[in-house]
Amino acid sequence: MSIPIAKLLALTMKTLSKPIAQGIKSRAVYNSIFKKICISVGEFSNKTTYNLNKFVNRYKVPYRPIDNEHAVNKGADMLGEIVVYSIAGVLIVEEYARTTIQKKHNEQAMQDRLDTMEKNIEKIKASISSK
Repeated sequence: MSIPIAKLLALTMKTLSKPIAQGIKSRAVYNSIFKKICISVGEFSNKTTYNLNKFVNRYKVPYRPIDNEHAVNKGADMLGEIVVYSIAGVLIVEEYARTTIQKKHNEQAMQDRLDTMEKNIEKIKASISSK
């Protein structure tokens, strides 16, 4: 029995995506450019959460911006989750494409077999009618 290499690779990618996300979170503290990106993402996430809560709950509470430390943590978490979900999404699309190609290949093989059988039936009919 052979191991499906594509599925093994997909499992490996899923497993590796979480440490990659953790690496993103840890680098946010040390890299100033990445820290700024995480702060922007964290503030955006905070504003979006506030606006959604305001819309859903229909109440007005003044917006309170979060401090940079919380924004970095929230932004790094968000970027880490984006990495995990992006890898999962790519793997799902790849699996779908691979399955679709395999299905088309199987359908073509079945059609070729059916065509061969129909030709053989016609040959047998011609052979019978000529006797």
